[in-house]
Amino acid sequence: MIPAVAGERLAAFCDVFCDREAFTPEQASRVLQAGKAWSLAPKIRADKFSNQGGAELAVRMGTASADHLLWVSEAGIVSLAGSDTVAVLLPGTALFLGLPFAPARRMIEAGVAVVLGADDYRDLMMAFGTNLVACVVKAGRVGTGAR
Repeated sequence: MIPAVAGERLAAFCDVFCDREAFTPEQASRVLQAGKAWSLAPKIRADKFSNQGGAELAVRMGTASADHLLWVSEAGIVSLAGSDTVAVLLPGTALFLGLPFAPARRMIEAGVAVVLGADDYRDLMMAFGTNLVACVVKAGRVGTGAR
């Protein structure tokens, strides 16, 4: 699929999901390497449901971003802090799925470039929008690292 997409210039990035019941770190690495071979910039969605070392893989592969990171390890945070990979945190996704929020405060304090984003849960984001996210942040729930 990657050669066809790249050959038709249908994408600028190669995005892979590295997590339990998705691609393993080894498989994700192969996907991203294949994308790079076709001049597709690497991106990763990682550590959403469990820590699989996705943040560390993101840094090793030089990804533009690493999304989710709900279960990122301390080693992953340290790796991200010393890299150009941006952590894209999706608090609406965590809230919608009843998962803990990513440890945003810890990442920021460590020097990780952190941005907030929205995932494919358009109904939630359209219904509640950024006002809900702002309320969650104000309430102190983002970045607590609570598990």
